[in-house]
Amino acid sequence: MFLKSERVISKHINVIAIPLLSLLFLARIGLADEVELKSPITVNGDRVEYDPERQVMVGEGNVEVISKGMKLYADKITVWLDEERALAQGDVKFVKGNAVFYAEEISYSFKDNEGKIIEPTFKDYGPWYGKGLEALEYEESKYLIKRAYMTTCDLENPHYRLEAKTIKIFPEDRIIAKHVVFYIRNAPIFYLPYFKQSLKDRKAPFMIIPGKSDKWGWYILSSYRYSLNEKNEGRIRLDYREKKGIAHGLEHQYKSAVGEGVVKYYYMNEKESAYQDNDRFRVSLRHSWNPDDKTSIYAEYNKISDIDFLKDYFEREYDEDSDPETYLYMTRRYSNAILSLNIKKRANHFFTEVERLPELGIDINDLRIKKTNYYYSSNTYFSNLTKKYADSDTDYDVWRFDTYNELSHVKKYFGFLNFSPYLGVRETFYSKKISGKEHILRGNLYTGFDSSTRFYKVFNPASGNFLFTQANAVRHIITPIFNYEYIAEPTISKVDLMQFDELDEIERKSRITLTLENLWQIKSEVNGDVKKRDLLQADISAYYDCSIDGGSRWGEAELELDYRPRDWFRFENDYSYDIKPGRLNTASFDMVIDKDRWQLSLGERYERDSSAQLTTEFSYRINEKWRFKVYQRYEFQNSSFERQEFAIYRDLHCWDGKLSFINNRLDNDKTIFVIFTCKAFPEHPFSFSQSYSAGD
Repeated sequence: MFLKSERVISKHINVIAIPLLSLLFLARIGLADEVELKSPITVNGDRVEYDPERQVMVGEGNVEVISKGMKLYADKITVWLDEERALAQGDVKFVKGNAVFYAEEISYSFKDNEGKIIEPTFKDYGPWYGKGLEALEYEESKYLIKRAYMTTCDLENPHYRLEAKTIKIFPEDRIIAKHVVFYIRNAPIFYLPYFKQSLKDRKAPFMIIPGKSDKWGWYILSSYRYSLNEKNEGRIRLDYREKKGIAHGLEHQYKSAVGEGVVKYYYMNEKESAYQDNDRFRVSLRHSWNPDDKTSIYAEYNKISDIDFLKDYFEREYDEDSDPETYLYMTRRYSNAILSLNIKKRANHFFTEVERLPELGIDINDLRIKKTNYYYSSNTYFSNLTKKYADSDTDYDVWRFDTYNELSHVKKYFGFLNFSPYLGVRETFYSKKISGKEHILRGNLYTGFDSSTRFYKVFNPASGNFLFTQANAVRHIITPIFNYEYIAEPTISKVDLMQFDELDEIERKSRITLTLENLWQIKSEVNGDVKKRDLLQADISAYYDCSIDGGSRWGEAELELDYRPRDWFRFENDYSYDIKPGRLNTASFDMVIDKDRWQLSLGERYERDSSAQLTTEFSYRINEKWRFKVYQRYEFQNSSFERQEFAIYRDLHCWDGKLSFINNRLDNDKTIFVIFTCKAFPEHPFSFSQSYSAGD
């Protein structure tokens, strides 16, 4: 048998060497012997036989065929030399570039460099798995799968799937599916005519959140992400609220030759609205553009139907910015200067805002005077200001020209003392003052200095522990800072000026500020590795006001603490305290413990003019499948919980399930909702304040 096989292969060389010239067959006889001929095709196998009359080669047992960057692996592969095609059968694997498919049968044309895959299976395209009836390489490295499904669940019978008429795969780029039906097990849930998913991001393509609240009744919040191309993508929102009605929205992100930005739109015709007009909406645009490395342009437009819209439907945005502005801001940077143009216009009549139409400015920063230690800086702004009051026709305006010029000196004395005095002059021209008198000029003189030095000491703890932390060495750094600031009495009092911003509020000031910074750094050895880190930062400061006539001149003292004894433990504490009256103004306390199975976060806020709040968040992982979280915010003034949230999480293999209950006493609203999050897409595509608890 061995000799017969050897004669067959020799005959094969004589037959095909002339007509094909460049064909190469590497045939493994038994498990060891190989014969190599010149050809772009390589065949390996446990047993390879060649029929010279039919020009057919058959490989069986761990067969591998390689040609032009394509590889076929199968139990059996038949190659027709005259037709330049192959048929792979049994446990087939197809590899070409970044594309990998598995099937029971694949036919491939070496001549056309194309293949047809029967009942293909694919995986590891991003997080996606899938199966289909038939797959074709319709263009180079582009594959079309007919009657297929895709899922991120790796089970043989997945928990969910997206069944599609056709699926196109562009390896390491994107997947496009048409006529898609979403199934949970065998139950169809919804239909999408078109679905596109980038293989480069991990944002969920869709989200559905059902729930119930006192304010909304039963509701369903949904979002679908789309991607037109690499420069245009976004999400479409469609929401239903039993007590409010149907709402829809769009968020589109774009990139173009003149910048990038995002457009947001949300609208609903609200049932039983407290407003005269039931149409409630928001339209916003944010755009940025850098024409070159020295020029920046920013623009923002925000239009909302009423003052409570963001609070009612986009609470997180409301907490971050309850009065979104509309403006155009441009800057041009130079080596020591920045030119700026600011155009700001009120878009919502129910807000009080200052319009700047326009404001031009130039800032010169630390311009060194020849080779001396003297530096020059200035800020010059020309502004057309109009202050418009909410829901009123009353407003007032002024032209203002302001310039501030400063000369400073920076030097280290005696090798350890940093001393920097400065002298500045501000002149401000107003087209009129509050009494109506026109063309007035206000002058101000500024002076002061900053001084600081730095001391440190390194010591080794005798016990190897310092402040409950393992430490081989400790360095203590002390930085005392002395600052004096003086502003002469302005030539025109602020009570005679229209108030637009802090520039109009300037008054006489003489203040000394004392600061003492303390930093403890430790060096420790863990498993042979030497690590250095900041252990404790403790800064204290206070100011003495020399400009007060009578009464206490000591003002506010501040203390800031940041303590990190372990990687899993952090403690921060800030205080502000009125020295002479002896009363606490503000205080904040934060502690975070992050262990393997549980996390605890405590936060306390106190303000003398309002009240104190204590927030607590605790989460615990019961086992690999279950965990829970509790969040509470307690108001000491009312002796009650303002907000309580309770959530239970369940690992559902390829999904995470969350059942949550929120009791919001401020809005007298109770909400319960369910969220299923696909693990393959950990980044949420959107968030609703009623849908995600604090810390999510």
